[in-house]
Amino acid sequence: MFQQTNPQVPMLLSAHHIPAMGPEHRRMLLGRLDGIRHSDLAAALGVSPATVKLWVSIASAEIGMCLPPGVTLTPELRGVWMFAHMECCLGKPPEARDLHLSQPSVIPGTPPAAWRRV
Repeated sequence: MFQQTNPQVPMLLSAHHIPAMGPEHRRMLLGRLDGIRHSDLAAALGVSPATVKLWVSIASAEIGMCLPPGVTLTPELRGVWMFAHMECCLGKPPEARDLHLSQPSVIPGTPPAAWRRV
């Protein structure tokens, strides 16, 4: 459940740009935005789930730098930032992402064969 204790948080997130975000961090955020699990992202990219978790943590720390003391970056707040910065900081529209699906999974939780690196 999204709980906002500071009314300035959405404005701060919207104003916080990260144009130099690394491509691996960008891919992880976009994958998480699509609801893809860490283990599935790891399998698709040929890295360990721990690496994916680290990349998401680094990206989250960069996003959270704009928040006032005492406000924790929750997955919901990370999503607010991601939607606000889809074009400017995440850099690519959904159809041109570095990691994408050309068809949905048949079995939930399994990586589709169509995932590929570009």
